[in-house]
Amino acid sequence: TCVVTNGDICGPQGFIMHRRGGEDHIAQVLSIIRRYGSPDDAQSLAEWIALEIMDTSMVVHPYGMPLLQPTGTHEICCTVNVQHNCHSNGCGLGATQPVFQECEHIATTAPAVLHLNPREMILNLGQMRDSTFLHPWLLAVPPVDRHTLLISACRRAHEQQRDRLMRDTSDLSD
Repeated sequence: TCVVTNGDICGPQGFIMHRRGGEDHIAQVLSIIRRYGSPDDAQSLAEWIALEIMDTSMVVHPYGMPLLQPTGTHEICCTVNVQHNCHSNGCGLGATQPVFQECEHIATTAPAVLHLNPREMILNLGQMRDSTFLHPWLLAVPPVDRHTLLISACRRAHEQQRDRLMRDTSDLSD
C-alpha cells in the first residue's frame, strides 16, 4: 500500500485520481513497486506505481456518473535506455557496492556512484536501435551557418598549426 497526497491509503486494484502535466485522469493501481534499500524505501515511499488509465467519456444513466473503462492494453514498442542525470546533480563516488565472484558475495566492496536525486533520469536518445520509435523525442538540430563553420574550423586549424610550429621552434633553441 501507499499513502497518497491527501493522506488516503491506496493499494493494488484501488482507484485513484492521477494528475500529470496539468491533466487529471482516473486510474486503477496495478502494482506498487519499492526497491529494497533505495532512498525512497528508507522513507517508506513507493518508487513506481503502475497505473491503468481509465476512459471516463461515457456517462451511466440513471446515475449521471462516468463509466470507468480501461483504455486497453497499449502496444509496447521497445525498451528504452535511461541514464541518471549525474552531471546536473553532482553525483560522485560516495557509496560502496558488494563485489560478487561467481554469483557469490565476497567480503570486499567496491566504490560506487552515489546518485543524488536518484529519480532524475534522462532518456538516452543516442541509442541507434529502435530510433524510429524514439524519433518524436528528438530535439530539432539548429541550422548551421556553413560559412561561419568553415571559417571557424580553418581558423582553429591555423592556430593549432602555428602553436605546433612555435613549440617545435622553441624545442630546437633549447
